Amino acid sequence: MSVNEIGAAGHLITGYETRKTERNAVGGNFAKQAEKAAQAAGQTTAALHGAEEGSGDITIFSGAELVSGSSYSVYKTQVFDPENPVYKVKVWDKSGNVTEQMVDVSKVDLKNCSTIEMYAYTANLKESRKGSFENTVLKAVVAKTVKDNESSSGAWSFSYKFDWAKIVNDLMQSSYRYGDLKGYMEWKKFLGFMKIAEEKAAQDKTTDYAEKAFDMVGPNAPQDVKDAWMEAAKEVNANGLGIRSNGMMSHISQMMVQRLNKMLKGETENPDILGNTVQSAIRATEQALYDLDHPLASAYRSIEAEQGRIKEREFYIAFLEKLERL
Repeated sequence: MSVNEIGAAGHLITGYETRKTERNAVGGNFAKQAEKAAQAAGQTTAALHGAEEGSGDITIFSGAELVSGSSYSVYKTQVFDPENPVYKVKVWDKSGNVTEQMVDVSKVDLKNCSTIEMYAYTANLKESRKGSFENTVLKAVVAKTVKDNESSSGAWSFSYKFDWAKIVNDLMQSSYRYGDLKGYMEWKKFLGFMKIAEEKAAQDKTTDYAEKAFDMVGPNAPQDVKDAWMEAAKEVNANGLGIRSNGMMSHISQMMVQRLNKMLKGETENPDILGNTVQSAIRATEQALYDLDHPLASAYRSIEAEQGRIKEREFYIAFLEKLERL
């Protein structure tokens, strides 16, 4: 019997769907290892739970993991917004104790997230008609649990955070090595969606810091100047203050030098570098580009700083091109 897509309360699951997993080669033989681990843990059954009557919640999927004797369900609530998907995830341990968590999918970091968050992310893929990967996640949970039990490093926990991109990639490569091409393609497809999500998250961070950088140098600049700044930042993946997507500075940029000079002169609150017109923004950027290309004195710079200066120059050029079109 399959452990997924059963939404009614009180169903009793007595085993894994081994026919589909006998050829999955995580550790050589996934199904047999999972069965032995479940027996060793004294688990032969696990109860599935549905939504509470009258709650208005809609069950996306439910499942059970026999190695730990736990089960889980993912729901959409009455206030669910497809534009800002937040799912309710409930997990029951073998004693019936329940943990409930609301998960905002937009904030899930696939390189550092819990199984609860991963199931919410998977539910959103299903709701978006991109695919049903809840079985794929379950296989990863069981494989990791089996591995932990063998190494005596402790049991799996739904709340522990892991690098899921690495877990899925490792399982994909394991399937390939053991000739399980069907399993390999399943993992590969899932990993593809994860990489798209990672790239989008990185781009969102880049955009966020580009906007923060603009606010530091252009508090009085018109909207079209800001639009040009944001377009240039997206195009070259950099901004005029050298602030990277992780929030750290790669180096001291020339616009940062201009900003510091103004602060030394007493303009401590929002030093205005770009001014309030397109022409003033062009002049400030041309000055920054000139200063970058004509340093007052040579100095040792790390490789990281040199790379930052190259990106800074690319940004100034892209920004100027867009400003000159206005």
